[in-house]
Amino acid sequence: MEKPPSVFARDFEWSLLDRFMGPYPGLHLSVMCGRRRQGKSFVLSHLSEAFQGMYHMALPDDDRLLALERFGTTLGEWAGWPTPRPPSTSTPSSGARPATGAASRGGSRRRPPPTWRDG
Repeated sequence: MEKPPSVFARDFEWSLLDRFMGPYPGLHLSVMCGRRRQGKSFVLSHLSEAFQGMYHMALPDDDRLLALERFGTTLGEWAGWPTPRPPSTSTPSSGARPATGAASRGGSRRRPPPTWRDG
């Protein structure tokens, strides 16, 4: 797939990721790491958009449970799955964090593989 005009430079990285996302069956998972402020998130979010894949950025300040909840919400939205409601004990007054809400986009067509970046 041709690199979008909004992604300047990064020709080498885009061509590698484009080949990786090629016509192979099954799930593809991409993790990109590197120094801060180098455009990793920008490239992967545009790649995900170009291939109708999923993009999720892990936040370094999230604890493990919150990170998994956020990832599950992102995955559910992308796949069109209904979002589970948090248990009734998960209320702000109990000190527990409620699950992040998400709206289902629906649809049952087969989706391309997701891309996930761990911050």
